[in-house]
Amino acid sequence: MDLYKALQIGDWNAAKEFLNRHQHAISAKITVTEKTALHVAAEAGHVHVVEELVKQMSEENLEIKDFEGFTALARATFNGNYRMAECMLGKNENLISIPNNQGNIPVVLALFNGHLKLARDLYLLTPLEILKPENGTMGATVVCEAIYNKALDIALDLVKRCPRLVVAQGISGDSPLYALACMPDYFLSGNRLVFWKRWIYSGIHIQLGGPINDIHLNIQKLVGNRSRSNGKEIIGSVAVVVADVVEIEWV
Repeated sequence: MDLYKALQIGDWNAAKEFLNRHQHAISAKITVTEKTALHVAAEAGHVHVVEELVKQMSEENLEIKDFEGFTALARATFNGNYRMAECMLGKNENLISIPNNQGNIPVVLALFNGHLKLARDLYLLTPLEILKPENGTMGATVVCEAIYNKALDIALDLVKRCPRLVVAQGISGDSPLYALACMPDYFLSGNRLVFWKRWIYSGIHIQLGGPINDIHLNIQKLVGNRSRSNGKEIIGSVAVVVADVVEIEWV
């Protein structure tokens, strides 16, 4: 059995036998789209095969990209496979910062495809430095995708840590300020609520406990409380930060 077929069907014994005979194949690009064995196994969804391949690969081999600039981690993230992502990052944490050809890093791919649990974990591992607006479009892109995909806890945490991201442009050209404007359902003015919901909404007060740079959100705690919140508190805080930054920009 050839290597590609063994990986596609998840036959690790056959794949291992092939790799023992052709050791260079562990890092070779074995498809016309320049995928390695790890890419193929990740896309096929075979976690046990991915785990075995990672054991045999060097850290550098994990960074190999296919023709679209996707590492195997990016492919696993695109499909929302938490165990694969955990396995690869356990061996090479630098994978978290490697963009594809479009400039999207793993946390953005997870957000874009609606894999919010995975996105939150990837966000916590992503270095803040690469998300700062002076270092490119990655940070604004993360905030925009978080807003579009209702991962508001991520958006709030990042704009509090890097306030000027709200007026920075992401990869698509959108800014977080624009993204908020495109989501009227987040705001009372964009919804027709029954009386009791309007009454509850009017009772919500957002208090920022100190300077923006001193505030750090406990994402895990917030995620745990999502079932008890409709998100108005979170987006309200984002809006407060947006308003502050816009005022600064115009002064």
